[in-house]
Amino acid sequence: MTRIVLLDKLHRIPVSVSLVVLPTENAYECQYITPKGTKNEWIGMEQWPAYVIEDSTIPRKEKYVLELGDRSLAFNDYNSFEEAFVKEWIGEVTPWEDYGDEALEYWLEFVSECEAGIPLFCGSE
Repeated sequence: MTRIVLLDKLHRIPVSVSLVVLPTENAYECQYITPKGTKNEWIGMEQWPAYVIEDSTIPRKEKYVLELGDRSLAFNDYNSFEEAFVKEWIGEVTPWEDYGDEALEYWLEFVSECEAGIPLFCGSE
């Protein structure tokens, strides 16, 4: 696959997060994957800000919640939640264009092996 094709495919992927549980450190290793690039960080388990709850006032719908310090942002649609998650939580990423071809192939394979969405659990230690 050419570099142009790899970049095109990666620019069309959904926002995803791979959380690897690190129980001895009481932390998550977070691998954020966006159409713009990727970012890796460790955070405490209690710091994970995103979750989904059933909203009993809206039949058959879920509410997406993003906890950011003393702010709690709730969304009724996934697209708005995803946009806020990227802007407010993930922030800057390493652009796909900064990666070599082998790394781009790795990320494309990694994303294709996992289901898209936030959070995306792809493994644990």
